[in-house]
Amino acid sequence: MLQDVINMEGWDRANEIGLITAPVAYGKTFFCIHKLPQLLGIEPKETLMPFPRTVIRNQSLHDYKDACVEYQSEETAFENKVRLATCHLIGNAYKRTGYIPNPALVVVDEWHTCFAETNFAEDLLYFQQVFQMWVSNPAVTVVCLTGTPTLPLEFVNRCPTPELEYMYGKFPQMRIRDLVGRLEPKYKANQIIVQQGQSLESVLRNVPASDDNKQIVFVKGSIKRLKDLADADENATWLCSMSSNAEIDGKPAADMMNKEHFEQFTAGQMPAGVKRIYITSAYREGLNIYDEAVKDVIIDGVTDIDIVQSFGRVRHNTNRLIVVVDRRRYKTIETRVKNARKLLESDNPLAFEERFAEQLEQRNDDYEGKKHPVLIFKDVIANSLKFNYWALQYWLYEEYSAHCAGLLDNQTSDLIGREKQSLKGYFQAILGAYSDAPILYNPYRYIRPATIEQENKERIANFDWEKWSGKELFGDVAEQFRQEIQLKNKDYSLMAVSGIYKHFPTLFGCKKRKKIEGKRIWAYELKKGIESMKGYL
Repeated sequence: MLQDVINMEGWDRANEIGLITAPVAYGKTFFCIHKLPQLLGIEPKETLMPFPRTVIRNQSLHDYKDACVEYQSEETAFENKVRLATCHLIGNAYKRTGYIPNPALVVVDEWHTCFAETNFAEDLLYFQQVFQMWVSNPAVTVVCLTGTPTLPLEFVNRCPTPELEYMYGKFPQMRIRDLVGRLEPKYKANQIIVQQGQSLESVLRNVPASDDNKQIVFVKGSIKRLKDLADADENATWLCSMSSNAEIDGKPAADMMNKEHFEQFTAGQMPAGVKRIYITSAYREGLNIYDEAVKDVIIDGVTDIDIVQSFGRVRHNTNRLIVVVDRRRYKTIETRVKNARKLLESDNPLAFEERFAEQLEQRNDDYEGKKHPVLIFKDVIANSLKFNYWALQYWLYEEYSAHCAGLLDNQTSDLIGREKQSLKGYFQAILGAYSDAPILYNPYRYIRPATIEQENKERIANFDWEKWSGKELFGDVAEQFRQEIQLKNKDYSLMAVSGIYKHFPTLFGCKKRKKIEGKRIWAYELKKGIESMKGYL
């Protein structure tokens, strides 16, 4: 049991964060609700446990209802039970009123998400401020849980390169005590595959799903990409969080997903009739899948958080763990780190304010309705601009991990004062504990552009043009056309109508602007008859 390997000897509770680094599936949440307060001599009602996501908190409230209760405010009278909250709730309360809960024990679940790229919503920025105040308060014992300790242990208060010493001198100071020795993970894969330099779509074509080989695919990127992947895939579905505020073509994404599939999935089962499910990387923490029909776990990501957390959600031995490494995603990280470095090293005292004003202006234009990491934010309580060092640490970590994963076999990288291994060594270090099988690198063939182009021409030639002849495409009509014709981009995602117009202009009669509900949109008119098809028939 976890309590048998907890070592509190030498732990300075007033000045050190206690870090429980047990792997996924070792019962960290159970231990912290039922056993930890007792071991520390703290009343359960004096224990507050924030969760990064509502769905994880709700699952814990259900699973441990005899020992915990939902936290809403300090004024609410509770039984002598551990109080479960969301980081968002605490952050919002601090933002609105400056209120900070004052428990004797704080246990932050899935602590690595404090660094995660999706966690720079404004309420979470304020939660980070509250967390720092808990850490600085000797009357509050702080314990953090994670199944992927690499990031906290390697990157908190430890500079990865000498060039960043000035920047790291400004980072929040946090002393950490690892309370657990190394434990063996419970769940293993029979085969591990690392596919480098290809898109996720290309790999999926080489790994078909079936009734006997169902698959879970963790996807990075927009929810629209999730939907496109599922729409282009037979017997597939996509799911996002019910609390997601993302939109697809102006409609809430949470309203567009299959609710029945969502209920089955959150109960730990593969949705009925579905062979492949596409879910966001946000589901890599907390939710567990027990369905033994799932044989493949496919992960679009490269860091240990992406890989270990996602894979650990499947509660049985899997046939294959497939990791897709597409380094193009990480080019933006290099740019962000470079810009942040310039900002912090600037002698201009107005640099922070100028950057903040620029972000506000962008948010009214390009940023509207989108989630973007925030470098500068305004702390309304302190009435000052602050730098989001958590975001910067995450980008540095992503850059470091992507760099290690992209190295050739005979190369090494000297980061954090010690030598890091090559591509094979990097993945062996992360994944070796999950399987004794050797890791297979790059077994799948690349889908050449000529192959996709030929498939698109065949789709055009076999399309029901009598049904669509002369129609004007916009709004729902354009979406229906897109779904029926199923033309593909070079990454094998569904091509938008604008893309079809660009690549196959001979199919269209004209393109014009239309004003609908006060908005100007492009409408595309198809040619009449099959005259435009002669080149494809």
